[in-house]
Amino acid sequence: MLGENNRMLRVFDAGGFTVQRSLDSGVFHVSFPTAETPQVRTARAERDRVAAAQSLRALLNPRSVAVVGVSQRGDGVGATLLANVERTGFTGRLYPIHPHAREIAALATFP
Repeated sequence: MLGENNRMLRVFDAGGFTVQRSLDSGVFHVSFPTAETPQVRTARAERDRVAAAQSLRALLNPRSVAVVGVSQRGDGVGATLLANVERTGFTGRLYPIHPHAREIAALATFP
């Protein structure tokens, strides 16, 4: 690999492998054993943990929430969910879903 390819060198290091490098005429020669070691397992577990957290980010920290089944009367499960989302300080867009109402709880509704 070319000597200026620092990103690729970091990939090898982050993999938990014991990397041997040598430089010859501006080109890095990299070798590493691929056997599973405690360092490789630790690095893999950390990558898996970060990936799992990232995959849930949109669900646990949404930019908007649609609540289906919000009644105009202000009762029922949908209205309770909408009120709880507002009460807990959600700062994203709220979309109450109702087939006929134009507005519920001072929010424009969507069919």
